[in-house]
Amino acid sequence: MTLSAVPSVQTSSWSPGGRFSRANAFRVLSVPADAELKEIYRQQRRLLVALEIVGLDGTGKGTLLPLSDVSKEEILEAVHRLERPDDRFIEELFWVHEMDGSGDLVDGQLDNVVGALRGSAASNTTRGAVARHNLAVLLSILGQEVAGNCRFEHWEEALKTWRKVIDDDLFLTFMKGRALKCDCQIFDTGMTRASVCQQLSSTFSGELAHAVKSRELTAVNALAKIGVEHRSWLELDAALDSVGKQAIKDGYVSLGAILDRLSGITQQDDKANVRNSLVEREKELRRVANEYGAIVRSLGEPADAVGWEDAIASSYHKLSVAYFNLLDDRQQAIRLIVHAREFAHDPQLLRSMERDWQHVQRAMLCREADVLTRRGDFAGADHKLAAALGVSTEEQKIEVKAAQDRCRWARVLRGVDTRKTNPILYTLGGVGAMLYGKRDYDPGTRSYVANHWLTFFFCPFFPLGAYRVTDADSRSHCIHGKVPLLSVLSRARWAIPAFVIALALVVVLTAIKSRESSAETQGPTSTVLITPTETARTKSTAVRHSARDDIEEEWTALSVLAQSLEDRKRTLDAEGAKLDKQKRYLTAVESFYSRERVPNGGQLLYEALLADHNDSVKKYNKKLAAFKEDFAAYTERANSLNARIQIFNGSR
Repeated sequence: MTLSAVPSVQTSSWSPGGRFSRANAFRVLSVPADAELKEIYRQQRRLLVALEIVGLDGTGKGTLLPLSDVSKEEILEAVHRLERPDDRFIEELFWVHEMDGSGDLVDGQLDNVVGALRGSAASNTTRGAVARHNLAVLLSILGQEVAGNCRFEHWEEALKTWRKVIDDDLFLTFMKGRALKCDCQIFDTGMTRASVCQQLSSTFSGELAHAVKSRELTAVNALAKIGVEHRSWLELDAALDSVGKQAIKDGYVSLGAILDRLSGITQQDDKANVRNSLVEREKELRRVANEYGAIVRSLGEPADAVGWEDAIASSYHKLSVAYFNLLDDRQQAIRLIVHAREFAHDPQLLRSMERDWQHVQRAMLCREADVLTRRGDFAGADHKLAAALGVSTEEQKIEVKAAQDRCRWARVLRGVDTRKTNPILYTLGGVGAMLYGKRDYDPGTRSYVANHWLTFFFCPFFPLGAYRVTDADSRSHCIHGKVPLLSVLSRARWAIPAFVIALALVVVLTAIKSRESSAETQGPTSTVLITPTETARTKSTAVRHSARDDIEEEWTALSVLAQSLEDRKRTLDAEGAKLDKQKRYLTAVESFYSRERVPNGGQLLYEALLADHNDSVKKYNKKLAAFKEDFAAYTERANSLNARIQIFNGSR
């Protein structure tokens, strides 16, 4: 009697020993479990003759789940076991029964057989009970011997079906009848259930152990889930505990190998190679965490999930430290620490990661604050430093506070000429130069702007400049640099000299008029005329009156030209001061670029500003040259006028 097989079914290269594998006597002989003894002897002779004549590679290509390399000893041992009633009964528990000898089970293909058995298993009859048993047997063998992930589905269905079989009174009654028919003396319902459970537990535990030993992590995970589901009635606690410990041990070994490779990376290595190595270590770590983590989650308590997750957290933590120390990559370090905290349970490990997180966060915030300070965003920099202060230790707070002070000083010294810190501050009897006033006070640096005045009897009357200062004591200052005057004081610097000049002119004109009045009453004098106004006092001919008019007209034109030149000079002075300030800024930027590595965008901006500055300088130089030419022409005309005046006065 033979059982047909499906050619496409591939079996795995390993299967544990047990009643479901080649050790089952009925399977060795390729006969159903309810075969008569005479049929068993007849099959024995067929197999032995085939073995002696042509050799026997297996039980035949047409058999159901055929065996390979069946030996003569196996055939004889199988027959010997089936001759003993008690042993035969045990063998029947783990092989298929044909019941009516119709040949449907014998001649059908495996897929058709399994499908037919599933259909018959739904019946609540003795035939349905036997069909469920046959289905459980075939699924158990397929779970052991079929390659691929579908074997886990066979195992899951097999154990569920076996659970129904051992609780089925109809099947137990059927097996009792089989025991009586083969003269078995040991039949007992409880013993039958125990035999099935023991054999299933042994076989399934062997499957788990082999999967762990061969590092088939997918198989371990799938089988562990199935084992946990059926652990109570199969008593798989010991097996699952062993699998969990071994899986965790293997996982620790894998983590150790990753950390060993991580420790081999040094700062002397090329930075690109270091980054690639760290990326590879992270991929390996994620793979190990996912593969073994799935097993740990499947096994639950036997696998010490808390200890495993702490080990994963510690590994991510060390990878984070490597990113920070080897590449100064704070973003990656923060990301990995946050990821590690998702796994960690140990309080000490959590505290360590919290300290490192704060350390990296503080360093990152300080670096961002430094960048913002250089860009001139002092408010943003101060906000970053305040956040850094909140995650700093007492020792680190000193450094952060120093950075805050530097940021505040950078803010208040923006636009301050720090090269000019030594103005003249000296008075004698209240006459000299002093600092007066207090504006633009900054509480962070305790600095303010004071005006530099010329004083007369301690009264300020002419502003010389303004300086950012702090009080050294009640009578002295610490001067940090010069700042622009207030616009009103800048205008006053021109208004005060203009007022003095105007006052002097008024005095001079008053004196001249007084002398003219005196000359008219007292007669001509021998005084030499030195200005066009004095020429008006002469009593000359019509020609001299004409010369006097020409001189006065030229003097008026030169006065207007002088005022125009003065206005142009003030404009050029302001423009030159602006260009000097811009030049100092560009020089500072150029010095910064020579010390720091600047992004391409910053370099382009600098070059654009430099080009604009150079264009402005060219335009300024052209204006200055034109001014000098006009001033030279003015000087020449003034000298000519003075010569004419001297000639006119000398001809009196």
